[in-house]
Amino acid sequence: MLAINNLSNLKNLKDLNLDGTNLNISILQNIGLLTSLESLSLEDCNLEGTLPDQGGLCELKHLQELDLSANHLKVLIYM
Repeated sequence: MLAINNLSNLKNLKDLNLDGTNLNISILQNIGLLTSLESLSLEDCNLEGTLPDQGGLCELKHLQELDLSANHLKVLIYM
């Protein structure tokens, strides 16, 4: 299993493709450390759980492309 802390020193990383990698849902919270990301693909990574509504992915201000397809994720919608 890939540990996101191995990537956290890559502050200037713009594109990250981890398709098909067995990942833990916690990567979605910790991925916010990669503040320069513009493209993130986590297709078919066996991700299960609820998408975080704060931090993590929400911190990626430069993100233009996101692929979370073929995972088992839930999204909470607040009304």
